Amino acid sequence: MKALQVVRPRSFAVVEAPVPQLSSSSTDQLLIQTRWVSMCGSDIPFFTGSKRFKSYPLPPGVPIHECVGEIVESTSDLYKPGDHVIAIPDGNQGMAEFFVAQVARAAPLPADLASHDTSCLIQPLATVMNAVDSLKNIEGQAVAVIGWVQSGCSFAGCSRNVAQGALSGSIRQRIDVNWPKRWARLIPSHCAASKSFMPHGSAWASGTIPTFALRQSGTRWTR
Repeated sequence: MKALQVVRPRSFAVVEAPVPQLSSSSTDQLLIQTRWVSMCGSDIPFFTGSKRFKSYPLPPGVPIHECVGEIVESTSDLYKPGDHVIAIPDGNQGMAEFFVAQVARAAPLPADLASHDTSCLIQPLATVMNAVDSLKNIEGQAVAVIGWVQSGCSFAGCSRNVAQGALSGSIRQRIDVNWPKRWARLIPSHCAASKSFMPHGSAWASGTIPTFALRQSGTRWTR
């Protein structure tokens, strides 16, 4: 099969690699033919060479883990060939024509949804929704979201449904969430706030100071 391999920082190569094999003794493995992949922010350090303790070249397929595909072989009774899934590949080796995934790290998708490239966004969106659930009751509170990338946009969209409003911040990582006094000085001129979502960079007219802030730290959102 063909795969992409990071041979050195910031450099991919198309390589030939053996199709991974399922273990004959396993009852929870899937061999999946890749249809769509997306790059997570946590993948970028592997490509740029800023991931500590990593040597190059990386194994073929690394470091993609947001993948959608069609099952071609299964050792599980829960899935059969032809089923479509979103899954996290073993070893994060998703930049390949085929990958192996554990049943516990896969979820079924309708075929019509799996045919769209946006189906890959289900995985990061689910991460955001899980984080919002962990916040418990935030109804009526003002939430500041630091970082205006895909996860930040998703967080603002989810938060606005249960909170007073999501505040979109252009201050990004310069502001520590543990410095509430600095928020009082900086947010009014840099952020947008509304009971409905407002575009990044809009003026914040309400003067409301957020109850708390959310910032992505690595692959986790912190409050």
